[in-house]
Amino acid sequence: MFAILMAVANQGNAVGMELSGILVDLLGYRRTFTVIAGLNLLAPSLLPVIFRSRIQRSVTT
Repeated sequence: MFAILMAVANQGNAVGMELSGILVDLLGYRRTFTVIAGLNLLAPSLLPVIFRSRIQRSVTT
């Protein structure tokens, strides 16, 4: 289980570093930081959407 979790985390790091490198080349460091910060601020608001079925099950039981 730990190996699977680490593999997923490593893939996420690899993809994130590649995308941030591309964004730096296109937008520069300041705008890239702003984009990544905005995505991080947006992430908690997406949690209810992702876990909607689990939330609905806990409310009905």
